[in-house]
Amino acid sequence: MNARVCNMHGGVRLGHSSASSHRGLIRCFGIKENVAKLPPTDGIKCIRVIGSGAVEKSAIVPMPGKMASVSIYGYLADKYNGVLGAEAVAEALELYSEEVVADAVARPGAHPNIDILLEAQKSDGEAMRVEVTRE
Repeated sequence: MNARVCNMHGGVRLGHSSASSHRGLIRCFGIKENVAKLPPTDGIKCIRVIGSGAVEKSAIVPMPGKMASVSIYGYLADKYNGVLGAEAVAEALELYSEEVVADAVARPGAHPNIDILLEAQKSDGEAMRVEVTRE
């Protein structure tokens, strides 16, 4: 696994970085390497992302094609006590990786769980809630 320096979305520094002295740069890996470092998702039945006004933005269930989102949102729900504020959103985008986020930007709707994060990044800082249902 070779780390590389990434510059994401207009020079906004995302997440925690060993390259923090270089504004707008992060050290990142691909999505598979990032997800492999996260805690296991065993026992997660559903993850609900709740926006303002208690509107459900997404319900993520473990299934092929959604496991990275289950891992990332589940990890962040635990780390940030169920609140996805600006720091958590930045970390989530870093975990998804530059390539996947760039694809989401280029093809809105192709990655709905990333679209939610990109929308939140543009908002006025209102945090979302993440509710994890476990077996």
